[in-house]
Amino acid sequence: MAQRLGVDRVGRRGGERMMPAAPRGAIAIILGLTLVSTACQDSTTNPPVTPERQLVVSGRAERGSTVRFGVEAAGGSAVVPARDSIVSLVVTPADAATVMADSAQLVATGTLQVSATLADQTVLTTTVVVAPPPTVVFEGLERTAGRDIYKIALDGGDLTRLTFNAADDIQPSVAGEVVVFVSYRDRNGELYSIRLDGTGEQRLTNTRANETLPAVSPDGSKVAYANDATGVTKVWIAARDLSGAAALSSSTFSSPASIETSPAWKSSSDQLMFVATAGPAGRASLFTAPPTSGTVPTIVPSSGSTGAEFEPAWSPDGKRIAFALLVNGTTQIAVRDLPTSATTQLTSGTTSSGQPAWLPDGRLIFVRFLSSTSQELAWLDLSQPSVVHTISITGLAAQHPSPVRP
Repeated sequence: MAQRLGVDRVGRRGGERMMPAAPRGAIAIILGLTLVSTACQDSTTNPPVTPERQLVVSGRAERGSTVRFGVEAAGGSAVVPARDSIVSLVVTPADAATVMADSAQLVATGTLQVSATLADQTVLTTTVVVAPPPTVVFEGLERTAGRDIYKIALDGGDLTRLTFNAADDIQPSVAGEVVVFVSYRDRNGELYSIRLDGTGEQRLTNTRANETLPAVSPDGSKVAYANDATGVTKVWIAARDLSGAAALSSSTFSSPASIETSPAWKSSSDQLMFVATAGPAGRASLFTAPPTSGTVPTIVPSSGSTGAEFEPAWSPDGKRIAFALLVNGTTQIAVRDLPTSATTQLTSGTTSSGQPAWLPDGRLIFVRFLSSTSQELAWLDLSQPSVVHTISITGLAAQHPSPVRP
């Protein structure tokens, strides 16, 4: 029986292997090219034709990820006979992935052709489009240079330094192509902005107070931040250019001594969440409010009932929040479902974790506090919360991750 196999070509320019640019997105579409028969058989005199098979991939087709290959009958059957087991894999270009039995670690973006030899010596091929991993902006401490703003891909690649001032630049927040951050180059904390390409740095505030922990609304129109102008830190709200700045909460919300901090936006840009010591028994608890000065915030149901809660982050779909929860003297990452108040603690142990932020695809990135001088970025997928991935950044202690959203 004659058979045809699909074959892809990868372009070359000069002597360098070039891979076409991959589209943005967390999971690329996998196109299985099936084994096709070119001859008909008479079922009365010959055995039935073997169902067409295809090479399929599971996992996230993203640089830095590991994907697994398997065989299934065309049409999606999950039954895989022993003869369909994969004996060997070949990836083209060869340096675009590291092959391990029936899986491959993806080390370059672009289009790859994967050929699998099965136990019955059949060869199946498929094309995989490998997307770039998400980018995260963060505050990095380099011992000889102080704290500056950096960006990095989730797999630890593409590390780029954005600020170069001798004073500390910290606590970045990204919306679109603009990063708003805190700088101490003016002695007190002032808000500055810079573009993701490192250009257009400018000062946004000029006060005697400390403006810290900025949060830019996802639509880029407003900035919420912490301000200690009254001697007690409160959450303020302002336009993107910091005009019209005023306290978020009404004076009737809590006592003047109640601290407010760590504002976070809902993806629709119409709600804020923040921390205030106006919760049960004066505990740090989470509150929500519309982004309008003079409003009376509402406590998040169940917040503060069992322990202090800090550093909230709203999920992309607006249905969950991640936050740092005080547990036995450490802080750990927890997620709460807002409609039901069901809460799940994701991290544990003697190492504190905090400062969670949601990636656009629903993964969580956060900080692990290894010591007073050593912090690292880590992330997890809520479908496998026990698997924590760390981002290795040689020579830098990293805090306050803020994902770049498309």
